[in-house]
Amino acid sequence: MFTGLTEPANVWLAYTDEVNEGNFVSYVTGEAPAWTNWYIGPLLPSGEPNNGGSNSETEECTAILPDHYDIEFKWGDVNCIDSAVNLHMYPICEHIPFW
Repeated sequence: MFTGLTEPANVWLAYTDEVNEGNFVSYVTGEAPAWTNWYIGPLLPSGEPNNGGSNSETEECTAILPDHYDIEFKWGDVNCIDSAVNLHMYPICEHIPFW
């Protein structure tokens, strides 16, 4: 799934809560995800999403967080415009085979 990425890397998911805080929906369809995999663990006992943005910005985008903190590729909310985060953010693209 993550072949070719250099660590650490966030993998961008197309969900946002910029319209309704805490209610993550698809940028494309406006629908909620069928399932979630938010991080909850020793690094962040209260869990994600936590809207804990850097530089006084809010976290309104979602990403699969890198595994270098032993968080097993869980989801986190991230700052959409923070260059430190987005410097290593890669999109997941759906591939539809053409037969």
